[in-house]
Amino acid sequence: MKRIGWLAIMASMLLFLSGCFSINEPVTAESSGIWNSFFVYPLSQLIIIIAGWVSSYGVAIIVVTILFRAILMH
Repeated sequence: MKRIGWLAIMASMLLFLSGCFSINEPVTAESSGIWNSFFVYPLSQLIIIIAGWVSSYGVAIIVVTILFRAILMH
């Protein structure tokens, strides 16, 4: 019974936290919404800047991930 409750909680979190919708417009500095203004756009700009240094978006995403994990662990 405990396992079914755990699975139900995880499934509901997956549904509600995944943002099940699509937006067909790019996120810019003028995008509306708190999430886009304070999280998505600045992070995308950081990834673009780091990608310019390392010449790879994949490596830039890894670097940003490591950076945030280091900040959160501190």
